[in-house]
Amino acid sequence: MRGSIKKTIILLLILIAAVTAAILAVNKYTSTSNFCGTRCHIMKKPYNSWMVSKHKDVACVDCHYAPGEKNALKSKLKGLAQLFSYLAEGETEVRKAARVLDESCTTSKCHPSEKFETQKFIFKGENTTKEVPFIHKTHLDKTIDGQKLHCNTCHQHVRTGKHFQVPKLACHLCHFKNAEFNDGRAKCSLCHTIPDKPLQKQVEVSDPDKKIVTHKSLEKSKVSCQSCHYQIIQGKGAVKREDCFHCHEYSADMLTKADDKNMMHREHIAEQNANCIRCHAEDEGSLAKKWKSDTLEMLKEARAKEKEAIAAIEASKGRVSAKNLKKAETMLKDGQYNLRIVEAGGGVHNKKYAVLLIETAISSFEDLVGELKKQTKQ
Repeated sequence: MRGSIKKTIILLLILIAAVTAAILAVNKYTSTSNFCGTRCHIMKKPYNSWMVSKHKDVACVDCHYAPGEKNALKSKLKGLAQLFSYLAEGETEVRKAARVLDESCTTSKCHPSEKFETQKFIFKGENTTKEVPFIHKTHLDKTIDGQKLHCNTCHQHVRTGKHFQVPKLACHLCHFKNAEFNDGRAKCSLCHTIPDKPLQKQVEVSDPDKKIVTHKSLEKSKVSCQSCHYQIIQGKGAVKREDCFHCHEYSADMLTKADDKNMMHREHIAEQNANCIRCHAEDEGSLAKKWKSDTLEMLKEARAKEKEAIAAIEASKGRVSAKNLKKAETMLKDGQYNLRIVEAGGGVHNKKYAVLLIETAISSFEDLVGELKKQTKQ
């Protein structure tokens, strides 16, 4: 009898040990990034973008769970509940924005606050050489309608191929929405270093009687940036209420709540349930495209005038004086120089200046044609 009880106890201990080992093994495996990416079909796109990101050596659970929570039973149950919910609804992608707490970002082994908050970084946007100085603390001290900013207020997942990034649209939304041009948070010098290089051609600068003009001298003379640089960020950052239903089920109550700005920011920003540009529309670059299109049309006209000017010079050789011919060739070169400046800029940086250069070039071509015609008639 005693032997039988002893065997039973041993079997129970073995069973408990086996179950414990199995639980620990499952717990360890389900905490790996490989499990997230290969066993959960709705996570494949996020997993693939993570694999090519700077954080590919950081496990998913290290970011998506608060420090100390990733192995907790509550977290495991929460993860399973989320998985079963998506499986039951037949979802193929995660619709809700992932929530990454500040505490996960600022651990001592990642980005400790004391090391990076006051450090000066250089932000360089995509497809541009522009470098903007950036200090985290000046932004972390700010609020949106009383709601504290978080790491993922700026660091967001907005593109399939990028696990997360700092999109320029997020910067534009905060700095330009309901702001006056070149004032306060929309002040140009917050992001742009004011150039001190001469704006004139080298030949003009070499003239000792010529006053050198730079951006700094224009600022000192209180010339508005807007007199040359038009605002290219369009849109008011409005929220389309129908966009709410990309994440929420339709209801009349939801439409009513959408008008409560403070509540919307509290539920989405403070609770880190959505990114700003997920809700706010900001149309970037549409005006720049129109500028480019308009400028190209003007350039076609200018190039046609250029051909007429070249033909007039060729036809005038031997019929006008060398002095007048030289003057015409100089006017041609001046006009061509102005057109090269416009073509180099693409007409998207400063339309007002581009139009002025094209019109000046056209005038040069037309004037030289007119002068040569007068000379040949004499």
